[in-house]
Amino acid sequence: MKRYWLTVAVGFASTFTLVIVIMAFRPDWHRASVRMEVGQRFFASGDFDRAIETFDTVLQDIPRHAIALHLRGVSHDRLGEVNQAIDDYNAAIDLDPRYFDAINDRGILLTKVGRGEEGLADFRRLVALDPGSTSARVNYAFALQKAGRLDEAVACLEVIPEDQRDETVQYLIASIAMAQRDWASAESAFSAAIEMSADDLKIWLNRAIARWRMGRFADAIADLDRAASLDDDWMLPATIAELRQRIEESQAKAMAINATVDIAGPAIDVSR
Repeated sequence: MKRYWLTVAVGFASTFTLVIVIMAFRPDWHRASVRMEVGQRFFASGDFDRAIETFDTVLQDIPRHAIALHLRGVSHDRLGEVNQAIDDYNAAIDLDPRYFDAINDRGILLTKVGRGEEGLADFRRLVALDPGSTSARVNYAFALQKAGRLDEAVACLEVIPEDQRDETVQYLIASIAMAQRDWASAESAFSAAIEMSADDLKIWLNRAIARWRMGRFADAIADLDRAASLDDDWMLPATIAELRQRIEESQAKAMAINATVDIAGPAIDVSR
């Protein structure tokens, strides 16, 4: 964590230094293109308040600057300022109805704040604009999943070619399969995701659940052990411990049932 905050501090310092240099050595600071560049630097460094202030000055000179509107909208979005973000997304899309990133970001935000049908409309629009876009299909499928429209979500993802299915696609396929209680398909997709990203705690944790539901108790516990080893910040120790207990209880119950069947099972009929 200390390394993270050091990196952030260095990023901010670098941005401020760049701004000072630009203002000192570029007398054309008043030009919108220069201020746009500085705003993008603030944005990239995560200083969203100053990014908004800088994009404001750009838009005072060029009110119909779609990129400035979009990036200001994203900055408001990152600060949790939902209404301002949506207003800026709307304005950018009104200027450029094919502005893929603005439509995508608006759809994500609308879905996040509970305006699911509007979010779905944006993602349908994206898929229509670029049917081959994996990101558009992933976001559309996620929104469909959140709306409980699981079969449509599966159909949306099935179009993506196998060689373009990264760990995000595989994880979403697995999550939808879990919601459908299709444990075998979920386990297969989680396994594919692990082959691509073996250090993602949540994938191991969810595959453990799928394997537990399939009755593969030892494999499920092995996945939990792997998830625990990746939990460096100790975010989920209680969750992992509780899940392990439930799996072990299920395993003991299954063993007891099998033992009862072996002892009390019907005798072999040799008369036939």
